[in-house]
Amino acid sequence: MAIDPTTKTILPQSRSSFVVNFCGVIVLLLCLVFLKDPLQGNIVQLGFVSICAMIFTVLCGEIFYLKSWQRQRVSWTKDGKRNWGRILTKLLALNVTLILVLTTYLVLHLPHSQTYETFMLVFFSSFPIVLLVGNLYILLLDHRLGSPEDGLMHFGNFLIGRWKEANNQKIIDYGKSVILRTYFVAPMTAYFFAGLYELFMDPSLYTIKTSGHYLDTSVVQLMGLWVYGFCFMALIDVSFAAIGYMMCFKALDSDVRSTDPTIFGWLICLCCYTPIFEMLMIPMIFQYFFNTPLWYTWFEQYPTIFMVWGGISILAIAMECSATMTFGIRFSNLTYRGLVSTGLFRYTKHPQYVSKMFNRFFMYVPILSLTGWGGMVLSLLCFFVLIVIYYLRARTEENHLSRYPEYVEYAHIMNQYSVFRGVAKILPFLRYDHEKAMAGKLF
Repeated sequence: MAIDPTTKTILPQSRSSFVVNFCGVIVLLLCLVFLKDPLQGNIVQLGFVSICAMIFTVLCGEIFYLKSWQRQRVSWTKDGKRNWGRILTKLLALNVTLILVLTTYLVLHLPHSQTYETFMLVFFSSFPIVLLVGNLYILLLDHRLGSPEDGLMHFGNFLIGRWKEANNQKIIDYGKSVILRTYFVAPMTAYFFAGLYELFMDPSLYTIKTSGHYLDTSVVQLMGLWVYGFCFMALIDVSFAAIGYMMCFKALDSDVRSTDPTIFGWLICLCCYTPIFEMLMIPMIFQYFFNTPLWYTWFEQYPTIFMVWGGISILAIAMECSATMTFGIRFSNLTYRGLVSTGLFRYTKHPQYVSKMFNRFFMYVPILSLTGWGGMVLSLLCFFVLIVIYYLRARTEENHLSRYPEYVEYAHIMNQYSVFRGVAKILPFLRYDHEKAMAGKLF
């Protein structure tokens, strides 16, 4: 059990640890700093080695500090005989799944850009390792699993024609999990390598564009640190997103327990990510909002406001990064992989969405417009739509997670002790209601 230091309230135990994941960030940073020169600026090698070091650090924390392997998902003392029929069925299903994923990436032709080409290079290079580790995992652990007849086995039964023994619902759940990870692991990994390239090879892409007439040298230098801090935290955010979709193991209690069962939940989530967000949402709804000048353009003539506003904006991205980092190897959209009640989740149910809204507000400053009051109203309306979208994402997540008693307990505690409990008194629909959640209601 975790204790909220501000209220002394006992929270349900968190499956992830902020401290463990933060140690992974430190290792990643050290690798990037000290391996850049020895690897002669090779971004692929630098990124691959650094993220592997971060994964290794987090896994050590999971094994030796959190001892997630003791959470009764796997019986390490079980000395039962191996069911070779089931094992071979799972091996067939696993290898067919991986081949389907590989074929999907080849057939769909990911966007022809340097970042996606880098992802494909890393993916193809590591594919033999994934095959080896996946097959060994099943061979060594299948007979120790508490519930070995999982979706993978039922998919295998389907493949070999044992249709009466195949549970269709488990096959569907397994397929949704695979589709989800296949969809997200590519852009998250691509963003990671793109961030590395821009930080180490072309930092001018992230230079703040100011006229230089109103800011002295010290302020400009300080804002240079702001730029690198902003970019590095964005890099941390996508790195944990990438490894979260990769590290799904019952042995570490990080497997996907369930995925969102609703079509609306999937749609409202996917519309926030590439390619739907860039190709549909921005042109149709948010084009004006994201085309407005960024915060430093508005406040260049006011150095004091410039510094304060910049500090708040970097704090917002730091909060967003911290929320993603708290998930560790359990990060993924539309799934439940164990309760997270540490880090910023001690203070509110959805810190990643709250911080994302703060980040967008302070970056794009919707209260200002180049076209006067009309433009300001339009910009604020766009921002309001963005808030509604993430509110719906939060509600669909709560409805999905409400089937788990530990989350229900956590949500009720947040009703009483969240830092936003005062706002919820004014807007009661923000409070968690178990009956509404189980009924699938959004308001």
